Amino acid sequence: MEQSIRVSIIIPTLNRASQLTTCIRSLNILSFTEKEIIIIDDGSTDETFAIVRELFPSLRYIRHIQTHGASASRNEGARNARGEYLWFLDSDSVVESSTCLELMIRIIEQEACIGSIGGEYTCTDNGKKVLRKATVCSNGETLTQSLEENNAYLEECDYVATCNCFMRKELFVDIGGFDPVYRIFKEDCELGYQIRKKKLRNIVDMRTAVLHNIIVETRKGSLHNLIKNRVRFVFKNFPIKQILLLPFSEVAYIVKGNYNAKLMHNNVMATKHISPLVRRWIKGNTYKRYIGVLWVGVMYFWYLMCAYIINIVLLPATIVARFQKSYLS
Repeated sequence: MEQSIRVSIIIPTLNRASQLTTCIRSLNILSFTEKEIIIIDDGSTDETFAIVRELFPSLRYIRHIQTHGASASRNEGARNARGEYLWFLDSDSVVESSTCLELMIRIIEQEACIGSIGGEYTCTDNGKKVLRKATVCSNGETLTQSLEENNAYLEECDYVATCNCFMRKELFVDIGGFDPVYRIFKEDCELGYQIRKKKLRNIVDMRTAVLHNIIVETRKGSLHNLIKNRVRFVFKNFPIKQILLLPFSEVAYIVKGNYNAKLMHNNVMATKHISPLVRRWIKGNTYKRYIGVLWVGVMYFWYLMCAYIINIVLLPATIVARFQKSYLS
């Protein structure tokens, strides 16, 4: 008799064979059994295919010949999901709690006002777990608050990062899925925004969170994509009045210096978006660190200018996207 499926675990991946293996193996700790695992290989050229077939032959494996982006891959997973719940993970997520999945199901069933739940944590140098809580600024940027382990329960936030986001499939389909134009970055921000528009809450909780094992050294610079997608997110979703005030919001964000402050403290959530060379500068002595931060500042302004030009050129398509109902067909 075929096992009933209540939860579909969706993991997109691209050239992360080792991290994907760790992620999948970490799921063995879960006590909840009514689940399926769907791997969407978005055109990997490493040994991902061979490893999945050899080590995890029972998993559902969908392979793209060409890279479509994480957003399209998650949509593909959702289209093929058999569960009533969707659990989005990244391939560098590590599940360390055996009961987190059961708890997410229980919370979301008991609290009809909750649209998504999950959360990510990292570990400090002294081993403390720190939960990340996201707040979206008026210019679409994300401010991340770090919550200590003993003070991080049922925290409402603007969105739940897709490295660990659990929700009803019915709600995901109703929202229309992820906009594939984003490919990567800001797709989770838009999902959370759409959930809040439906008067539902996004929740992070240390008990349901996963370890986000970000290996910065393996990441290429992506600050330009982050800024481009952030401007598009604002153009596509925010009210017209807020869009017109966007230049002033940009100035306010830059004056506050939030991003540069993160760089000076070598914050992984900031350094993961810059190039490996500048990353090495920031990790160096004080002189190199200031040079690196100054260079990032210059590039930030350049990327910001390019982002506005690109998004203004693409504005007609973005206006059409404001009224698109679904990306899942």
